[in-house]
Amino acid sequence: MAKIKIKHGNSEFEAEGEPDDVRAQYEAFLAFAKAAPAAVVPAAPPVTPAAQPPLVALDSGLADRIFQKEKDGTVTLKVLPTGDRRASDAVLLLMYGAHRLGGVENVFGTQLAKAARISGVQIDRIDRTLEPHKALFVRGGLKRGATYTMNNQGYPEAEKIMQSIFP
Repeated sequence: MAKIKIKHGNSEFEAEGEPDDVRAQYEAFLAFAKAAPAAVVPAAPPVTPAAQPPLVALDSGLADRIFQKEKDGTVTLKVLPTGDRRASDAVLLLMYGAHRLGGVENVFGTQLAKAARISGVQIDRIDRTLEPHKALFVRGGLKRGATYTMNNQGYPEAEKIMQSIFP
């Protein structure tokens, strides 16, 4: 008695019996495997980086009049927005400034709170302050490790707020 079990590519062959019968079945399997077309694996679509919205289609002087970069790298506001949502607008601008001037996409909530405090914005909690703008950013992490990232709708809104400060 002979027994054989082989995996060839995606095909498997298993036979048991008289040696001549197993050999004949194995040779038939090999002939079939050679004649069968190779499995076509579809190519993965090319990976392209996520499209970032163009930053500040405004004159570059406007950003310089609104933002300031501290010695420790914290981006703060020189001028505060006005209106009913001034605190939430200010924190949204700080998120925008951290990305534009600091190159930081995921800003820690503690960093935003520090920047708001230095800028003169009185807030209790970042998440509650940003509630009016909840559709303009993505929050990640938990508690003190929470990060805030502006989404594609947030950039134009922040630019609109900047233009309203200096019409």
